[in-house]
Amino acid sequence: MYNIVYDRVYTPFSLCCGLMLILTQKVAVKKDILVQDMGGELVLLNLESEEYFGLDDVGNAMWSCLKDADSLQTAYDRLLDRYLN
Repeated sequence: MYNIVYDRVYTPFSLCCGLMLILTQKVAVKKDILVQDMGGELVLLNLESEEYFGLDDVGNAMWSCLKDADSLQTAYDRLLDRYLN
């Protein structure tokens, strides 16, 4: 999903899709991604490829953290605090 939704996401380790993430970077949503709340389920639609994803409560929380945080590390820390404390 990352290569569809985000312009650039990097980190010190390689993911299965070959994407590199840097935890100090901020996530940027591509202009051709439409995000809509559909009564509790968040729907993401890639207008270019016409692929869509439905996010449940946990996915919605992750999306909000990634979108609003100043870095991937901040989003990660907020999610850890939310789900582990």
